[in-house]
Amino acid sequence: MQSGFSFSQTLALLENQDNHQAIQNVQKGLEQGNTAEDCFAGILPKAIQANTLAFLRFVSLEKALQLALHLEEYDQQTRRHFFKSLIGPFFLFVGSLIGIQLFFLFCFPILINLMASFELEMRGWEAFRKIFYLGICIFLVILLMISSLTLYMIRPKRIVLAYLLLCRMHLEKPFCLFLSTQFAVYFNECAKSGNSTQLILQMLQQLKQKPLIVFLAYHVEQSLLQGNPVEEAMSHAYLDSSLRRFMQIAVHSSSLKAMLDSYITQNEEKGKQLCRIWSRRLTTAAYAGIGILIILIYEILFLPLSILGQV
Repeated sequence: MQSGFSFSQTLALLENQDNHQAIQNVQKGLEQGNTAEDCFAGILPKAIQANTLAFLRFVSLEKALQLALHLEEYDQQTRRHFFKSLIGPFFLFVGSLIGIQLFFLFCFPILINLMASFELEMRGWEAFRKIFYLGICIFLVILLMISSLTLYMIRPKRIVLAYLLLCRMHLEKPFCLFLSTQFAVYFNECAKSGNSTQLILQMLQQLKQKPLIVFLAYHVEQSLLQGNPVEEAMSHAYLDSSLRRFMQIAVHSSSLKAMLDSYITQNEEKGKQLCRIWSRRLTTAAYAGIGILIILIYEILFLPLSILGQV
């Protein structure tokens, strides 16, 4: 379509044995005067279809598809980096805790009984085992509760409330960093098509699958309608404070795209650094727990030798 082909010609060029039926259905639906939502139903991925239909109310089909594809590509890259950076260390950390718990539950009593056969006093070790075991149990229960609450609150109907609660408790900093970057990416992609600020905010408010983006766009628009400048509006919408500075420079220098690109690059690097920090912390904690466990085992096993050395 960017080369000047019409939508029908583009579909004909893309047609092959795998997508023949889908393209035929789209062409037939368009010929019958069906809506775009009916024509693309079940053909495009859910997220791309929803965003395309949302943007289609304001821009042409070509621009709507481009925007939807670019935004979905960004979201997928962000998710891949997040999971690649943190999921492995997180499961290593949880696995080490579970392994330590199993050791204290099954193996540690055997070691205690073995040492007791040498007529050694092991009451202190037994008390230590119970306290350590109980502490890890409490920690795992808290971790499970936090994980369950997180999964419950990140649902589209509740995620805005969750973000507001984090802001109220002043715990929003890492989430604000991610959300502000995402908002800037979405805003920048829409601005590349030459859309006005008001139109961009109206477009973003149609992304029902992104309730936080809708929430931020609404607050920015309301602030603009009250007569505030863009940089001032950005500071009243639960966004990163540095975004206001970038927007202020962008407005006065007439280089919105360049400044938003700089802001996005800077925040993405901050996000990667934050992921690396937490990855190192989780990995260090996991190996430290395993190391402490090994030291405890050696301490218990060498108790008889230390007593013989004293004799």
